Amino acid sequence: PRSRAYRTSARVVEALVERAENGGIILLHLGSDREDPIAPKISLLLDGLSARGFRFARASEFLAREGMTEDRLAALRLRPADRAGSAASR
Repeated sequence: PRSRAYRTSARVVEALVERAENGGIILLHLGSDREDPIAPKISLLLDGLSARGFRFARASEFLAREGMTEDRLAALRLRPADRAGSAASR
């Protein structure tokens, strides 16, 4: 809270609603030890986004819609060196 960059939970929610874009993913660390936790304000976030016409999906549903198959996701998990090694062994 003493940092100039600190935002209250209400301001964080307000900014998320204002700046939301189609296809966006919001990641919140709800288990943090903020003095002003965001978790109790999740309903305000969802209501604000709904009021702007956004719909919600699980990450797996969103990724599937974007063409991310299990194989493509597995390939992303490999480090670059691992990818080169697996391609060479084929």
